[in-house]
Amino acid sequence: MKLKGKLTLWRLVVDFKGPVSITWLLLLLENALMALMPLLIGLAIDGLLDKQTQALFLLGGAMTVLTVLAVGRRMYDTRAYGAIKLELGKKVEQRLHGLPVSVRNTRQGLANELIAFLEVQLPEIFSASIQILASAIVLASLHWLLGWAALGLVVTMMLVYSLGHRYFYDYNRCLNSQMERQVALLSSDKHVQARQHGAFHRHLHRLKDWQVKLSDMEAWVYGAIFGLITLFICHNLWISVSLESISAGMLFTIITYSWEFAEAALALPMGLQSWTRLSEISTRLNQDVDGESLSLGLASRNSF
Repeated sequence: MKLKGKLTLWRLVVDFKGPVSITWLLLLLENALMALMPLLIGLAIDGLLDKQTQALFLLGGAMTVLTVLAVGRRMYDTRAYGAIKLELGKKVEQRLHGLPVSVRNTRQGLANELIAFLEVQLPEIFSASIQILASAIVLASLHWLLGWAALGLVVTMMLVYSLGHRYFYDYNRCLNSQMERQVALLSSDKHVQARQHGAFHRHLHRLKDWQVKLSDMEAWVYGAIFGLITLFICHNLWISVSLESISAGMLFTIITYSWEFAEAALALPMGLQSWTRLSEISTRLNQDVDGESLSLGLASRNSF
């Protein structure tokens, strides 16, 4: 298989739809079983309290199948995404051969982040989405207030992330641009003189400054979202203990699904942040080479 057109995440999915579809199917099955685990554990608890073992055997069988799926998917993923990474690396080198080595080196690393997103972060978002849906259905079926609380948590979390989206994009753009200057600074004939005047030290300080800004924004977003999760968990605990004739297994189910819903919901804004970074990387990988060579040359001379 060959990559065609622009180097984007969607292009990778389309051009390698065979292996990607298999990994997504295995991921769907794995997470569907994973989402059922709290419910099966709750049923097993109630069954054992009533001296019945059928639900326990059902739980054991489901966990065995889950183990086989999880192991098989991870082994397949490594091989499938390794092949995609190989083709992407060749395509990036062909497209950017007219740019300085510093830029080509950095963008090879940035391009690999597209594969890392498909292999690691996208499955996490996929898993979170399935967990959110399953948890919301179970919670809403137990009490309507639990369902509305789940919906409210997702909406407010996405609102919090949207407030920081523009900052994440701009900070990533500035950080990536600064990274592209590093090899040029180190390999230039003027490096010794530039180092004496502190050019490379200024470069390192700029890298640190952009990384700090990104980290601070992540911390503010995470802190605000975790505050919302705290309210959600406390609300659901309050509602669950007020339900009539609630069993120990059902109480466990409510508490577990509430916490797993909160954890999964937390993964969505973090995944969207990664998506924001990848959108900036895709724009960078698909820039016009000739026009960019000129602008990079000017920027390099100004940086020394």
